[in-house]
Amino acid sequence: MKKTVFIVMLCVANATLAQLKTSTISGSIFDQGGHHLAGATVFISSLQKGAVTDINGKFIFQDIPDGTYELEVRYIGHTSTEITLNAPLDESLTITLSGEFHVLDEIIVAEEQDLAGLITTNTLTQEQMKQSKGASLAESVDQITGVTMLKTGPAIAKPVIHGLHSNRILILNNGVRQEGQQWGTEHAPEIDPFIANKITVVKGAAAVRYGSDAIAGALLVEPAPLPMLNNLNGEVNLIGSTNGRQGIAAVSLENGVKGIPGLGWRLQSSAKKAGDFNTPRYSLTNTGLEEFNFSGEVGYENEKWGSKLYYSLFSTEIGILRSAHIGNTTDLQAALIRDIPLFIEDFSYDINNPKQEVVHHLIKSESFFRFNDKRKLSLSFSQQQNSRKEFDIRRGGRSGRAALDLNLTTNQIDLVFDDLQSNSLKGTYGISYTDQKNRNIPGTGVRPLIPNFLSTSIGAFIIESLDLNKWEFEAGMRYDYRNLEVFRFNEQDELETPTYDFHNFSVTGSIAYEFSEKFLVNSQLATAFRPPNVSELFSEGLHHGLAAIEEGNPNLETEKAFKWVNTIEYNQDSYGFTTSLYYQRINDFIYLKPLGEPRLTVRGAFPVFQYTQTNARIMGLDAAFFWRIAPWLQYNLNYNMVRANNISEDTYLIFMPPDQVENELKISKEYLGKVKNFYAGISAIYQAEQTRVPGIDFSPPPDANFLLNLNAGIDFNIGSNHAGLNLTLNNALNTTYRSYLNRLRYYADEMGRNLILRLLVKF
Repeated sequence: MKKTVFIVMLCVANATLAQLKTSTISGSIFDQGGHHLAGATVFISSLQKGAVTDINGKFIFQDIPDGTYELEVRYIGHTSTEITLNAPLDESLTITLSGEFHVLDEIIVAEEQDLAGLITTNTLTQEQMKQSKGASLAESVDQITGVTMLKTGPAIAKPVIHGLHSNRILILNNGVRQEGQQWGTEHAPEIDPFIANKITVVKGAAAVRYGSDAIAGALLVEPAPLPMLNNLNGEVNLIGSTNGRQGIAAVSLENGVKGIPGLGWRLQSSAKKAGDFNTPRYSLTNTGLEEFNFSGEVGYENEKWGSKLYYSLFSTEIGILRSAHIGNTTDLQAALIRDIPLFIEDFSYDINNPKQEVVHHLIKSESFFRFNDKRKLSLSFSQQQNSRKEFDIRRGGRSGRAALDLNLTTNQIDLVFDDLQSNSLKGTYGISYTDQKNRNIPGTGVRPLIPNFLSTSIGAFIIESLDLNKWEFEAGMRYDYRNLEVFRFNEQDELETPTYDFHNFSVTGSIAYEFSEKFLVNSQLATAFRPPNVSELFSEGLHHGLAAIEEGNPNLETEKAFKWVNTIEYNQDSYGFTTSLYYQRINDFIYLKPLGEPRLTVRGAFPVFQYTQTNARIMGLDAAFFWRIAPWLQYNLNYNMVRANNISEDTYLIFMPPDQVENELKISKEYLGKVKNFYAGISAIYQAEQTRVPGIDFSPPPDANFLLNLNAGIDFNIGSNHAGLNLTLNNALNTTYRSYLNRLRYYADEMGRNLILRLLVKF
C-alpha cells in the first residue's frame, strides 16, 4: 500500500514539474567603451533573485519560470537601468551601461528620501504612479509634499508649488519646455501622464537651470528609456470610476530591432470619456470631458552617439460648469450666495457650451555625442502647435462658433554640454533659443481676449558643482533676453504694435553637508525674473473658462524674485523625516485682483478681475514623516504651510493654499496567500479654512474640510503576464465641501464620493 502511494505521489510530482516550464536567463554587461563590467549586480525583484557578473561581465539565472520580469542592472559609476523581458528569451542579453554624469538634470531625490544631492526635488515612486493612473498631471503630483492643485471645476487642474502656478512653473515634457496657453488658471497642462515613467518636481532654487522664470519650480515628465533589445513588451491600463461614470483606456508597445543592437521604438495611446460629475447633493451639469492622446518615439544609441525622434498629440474637449454663466447681475449676486446652483440637469455625457477644445502637437529631434566617458554634447530641436478654442453660450445660431480661437506655434533649440572635469568637479553649460507666434483665428465675432504677438527668447546658463567628501557646493548663472512684439487694435480700431524688451541675470547657489548616510542638510539661494505675459499686459474681456472678465495692464514691470530654501533630511530603517523651510521675496508680483462689483455685459453678468502688481513675501514649510511600525505597517504624515503677504498694501495675497495635513496608515505584504505586493491604506486629509485673505473677494473663503480616502491593491499573474489591480475610494464619507483653490467655488461644491478601479497588465 505504501509503495502504491509513493508511486502515485511521484507521478503527481513529475506531472506538476512538467507543467511548470522554466528557462535560463543569461547575458553580458559592458560599459560604453565595450569593456566587460565585472561585479555588476543584476536583480529580478519579483523573484527576489540576484546575480553578480563574473570577470567576463557575464551573469546567468537558471530555472526561471516562464513569464514577464523586470531586470534591474547596477554598477558603481554608471547609470542604473531597468529592462522588461519575457522568458524564455530567444538569445542571450547584451546590456550597455552609460557612464553616470552627476549633473543638475540627472540628480533625483526620490520620495523615499534618497539623501544624495543638492537639489530640493521629489520624484513620484513607481507605487504612487500606479495608484494615480488615469489622474491628470496635477492630481498625480498633488501627492508630493509642498504641491497642491488649482482647480476650475472637477475636470481641470494645474499644479501649485509653494503657492505659485501657471507661468511661474516650468513643465518639461520629455526634455522640452511645454508651451501652451498656460497663462489661464483654467488651462491645464496639455500632457498625457501615461507617457511618463518618471515625474519629478523641482521645488528649490535649482529650477533656474530650466529657465529664469521658474520662480516656483519645475516639473519634469520623463518617459522610460527606449528598449535596446529585440524583446516586445507592452502595457494595458483599464480604469473606471463611478463619479462621472468615467472610462479610461491606455496601451503602449515597445521593442528593439533584431540584428541592430541599440535601435528601439515605442508607441503609446490613451483615451478617456466622462459625463457630468456630481457632488454629494447634486449633479455638476456640463462638466463632462473627452480626451484622446498618442505618442511615438524611435531612437538609436551606442557607446559614442545617439539620436531620437519623438512625437506626441494631446486632444481634449471639456465642459465648463453651466451654473457659472449667469444672465444678469441680480442672478449673479444670488448665485454667489446660493447653497445649491440654480441650473441642475440629469446626468449626461453631452458636452455643451460653455466648453473648451484643445489640441497640442509636439515633435522633437534630439542627438548626443560622447567625446569620452567624461564629456557629452546634446542638441535638440522641437516644435509645438497649440490650438485652443473656447465656446460661449451664444444666441442667433452662433453656438458652433468659438468665442476664443487661439493658435500658438513654438520653436525651440537647446544645446547642452556636460563636462566631468575631475572626480570632484562637474560642469554643465547650455544655450537655448525660442520663438513664438500667437494668432487669433478670425471669425469669432468677438474682440480677442489677448492680442496677436511674436516673441523671441535667448538664454544661456553655466552650472558648476564641487564634491569634497561630506561637503557639496554648486553655483550657477543664467542670462535671458526676451523680445515681445504685440499687434492689437485700440478702442478706435487703430492698429498698435507695442514692443517690449526684457533681460536679466539669474544666479543660484547651493551648499550641502552630509553628517552621515542617514543625515543631510542643504541650503539654496537663487534669484529669478519673469517678464509679464501678454495676457497680463493686454487681457480685455470675458475669460470663458473662468466665467470672469479680465483686464490687463500694459505698464506692468518684470517680476524679480529671491528665494532661499533650507532642507533637513534624516532617515533610519524604521523612521525618517524631511523638512523644508523656504522664504521668497517677489518684487512687482503680478496677480489678478478682484474688483468690487460684477459687470453686466451683452453676454451676461460676470465678476471682474484686473492684473496689478505689488511687492510680495511668500514663506512656508513642507514636512514629511514616516514611521515603519512593523515590517508590514507604516504611518506617513505630510504637512504643507504657506504664508503669503502683500507687503505694499499690508494685507494678504489672494488665492493662496490653506494649511493642509495628511495622515496615512498603510499595510503592505510582499506575499499574501497566492497574491503578491498586497497593500491597503487609509488616509485622512484636513484642509484648514483660509483666513489669510484680502478684504476684497466675491464670496468668503469656504469652511475647513476633512476627507477620508481608501486605497488597496494586489499584483498577480495572468498566464505568463504580470498584472496589477487597484481600488481607490476618494471622499469615502461623501463629504459636502468647497475648496478655496477652486475658481468655481463661487457657484458649486466639490465632487462627492468616487470609486476608482484600475487594472494594469504588462506583457
